[in-house]
Amino acid sequence: MFDRIINSSLCSCLCCLSLLFLNGCTSKSGGGPGGAGPGVPKPEVIVDSVAKEDVQLYIYTEGHTVPSNHVEIRARVSGYLEQLFFKPGALVKEGDRLALIEQATYQATLDAAKAELNSRKAQASLAEANLGRSKVLLERGTISTEEFQTQRANYDIALAAIELANANVRNAELNLQYTDMRSPSRGKRQKI
Repeated sequence: MFDRIINSSLCSCLCCLSLLFLNGCTSKSGGGPGGAGPGVPKPEVIVDSVAKEDVQLYIYTEGHTVPSNHVEIRARVSGYLEQLFFKPGALVKEGDRLALIEQATYQATLDAAKAELNSRKAQASLAEANLGRSKVLLERGTISTEEFQTQRANYDIALAAIELANANVRNAELNLQYTDMRSPSRGKRQKI
């Protein structure tokens, strides 16, 4: 009940204040509610027509140019550079020779790998012959099964050694090939 009395009193006070406020907004000089008095000038308003036109837009910004392709050329093998086959800034085509790295050490490594391969092939040939003789001797009962298995294992080891020697030859050939540097794409070469 007490809350109701406070709410109705508060509502009456607010209504009275609103009426007083609205009464103060009217002008006594005769300009009417919210109007300007006779001494206040009216503001100037500029009116213009709108026309549709094409306008050139300019954008000023900082920029820099970059090549569409940037290729870094690095040697895959180490060594002394023997010769350059291009002039810096010159246009080269894809596959053109760019430089030659000293090949003597890589050629020697390739020769050694080929000699090792030939040695492994000779050992495999001997192991194959020993295995054939062991097979005949096993059938006659002259050697034990263990000795025959040893000869068979020696032959398998010799075949694996041939595969390893072949891989070493391929690796040495690749390294020798990498000493001859070629251009991967068309363009201007600045340096290596």
